[in-house]
Order: sequence, then C-alpha cells, then structure tokens
Amino acid sequence: MRKNSSSKQSYQAVKELIIFGDLKPGAQIDETMIQSKLGISRASMRDAFLILVREELIANEFRKGFQVPHISPKRIQDIYEIRQMLEPNAVIKGMQNIERGWLMEIRTKFIQLSEHPQATSAHYIKLDNEFHNTLMSSLNNTYASELLECGLDYLAMVRRNISLDPRGCFERYLDHISIIDAILQNDREKASQLLHSHIQISYDTIIKYMIRSSL
Repeated sequence: MRKNSSSKQSYQAVKELIIFGDLKPGAQIDETMIQSKLGISRASMRDAFLILVREELIANEFRKGFQVPHISPKRIQDIYEIRQMLEPNAVIKGMQNIERGWLMEIRTKFIQLSEHPQATSAHYIKLDNEFHNTLMSSLNNTYASELLECGLDYLAMVRRNISLDPRGCFERYLDHISIIDAILQNDREKASQLLHSHIQISYDTIIKYMIRSSL
C-alpha cells in the first residue's frame, strides 16, 4: 500500500494535514495550498491523494475535485464493530509481543494528559491512535493493522469535528492506564475485557455527541 520511504513521508504529511487541519466535512481540498504548505512535489501529493481516496479518507467528486468526506454514522458503526472483533483478540494473542518499555512510556504520557485538560484534542487523538495501532501491530498481521489504522484515521476526523466533553476524555485517559496495567500484569482476560468496554464507551460517546451536534 505504501511505496517507499519518500512516498510514505508525503502520505503521512498530507494525511495529518487533512485530519487535523481546519477543513470541515464536505469542504473542498485546495491541492495547490497543500503542496505549497508541505513543500512536496505534485507527483508525491497526487500519489498520497490516490491512497487517501482508496482509504476513503478523502473523496474525489466528478468535476468537483477532492473533498473531505461527510461524516457517516453507518461507517462509524462499521469501524467500531471491526474494532470489537480485532482489538480484544489482538491483546490476548499478541500481548507477549508488546514492548514493556513502550507501555511504561505511553502510560506516563496518558497520565500527563490527564493532568493537563487544556491539551488540544489533537494531542489526545494522536496518542490514542498510537496506543491502539501498536496493540494491533503485536499480532504481526499487516492486513489487520492497516485496516485498523484506516478506521482510526477516519474516526480521528470525526472526533476533530464534534465537541467532546473534556470530562469524558479524562475518563478515557484512565481507561488506557487500566488497560496498560492489565497488560503489564500479563492478565490477558482483564486487558481484553477492559479494551472491549473502552471501545464500546468510545462508540456510545461519539454517537451521543453527533446527535447533540445535529440538534
């Protein structure tokens, strides 16, 4: 899916700008602006766009060009259903492959975020995605990892565009810490159950705030 180191860097840069930039769902994407802002070649940018279209992180509308996709409740539901199938199972089967030093480091980062509620949502989303993607990578299954990464990227765009209660985010920080502690204790069943609950609450929270935002 990724070609080489240079293409991957361009892809990651364009993807992050799309996800965490100021563009709203349905907004037109200014290709010239992105190319100029990131300082990448037009060929690299177009390659990145092709991948992002394939991943449905941007849309290519006939005669309209590239756009940020509209938020789809059905797609959100599908992503969370896949997450429930993959992630709790991954933590059971791949727990021994998760680097303990990394777990301690990311645990500290979650604690620091919980102590600084003024941190931007982007900080939390990026850390959250790193955590879940790394857990999935413990399975050493490239297809599962890429599927989850694509789903989390879409959810990142959704979460950036809805107004989440900071208190709810604080509770999610604590979820991650509890999951990490269970992994450090080699308690597969507990880690899996906590992860399952965390994913379900995350889904319920996003749907609640989507409904609230539409009122």
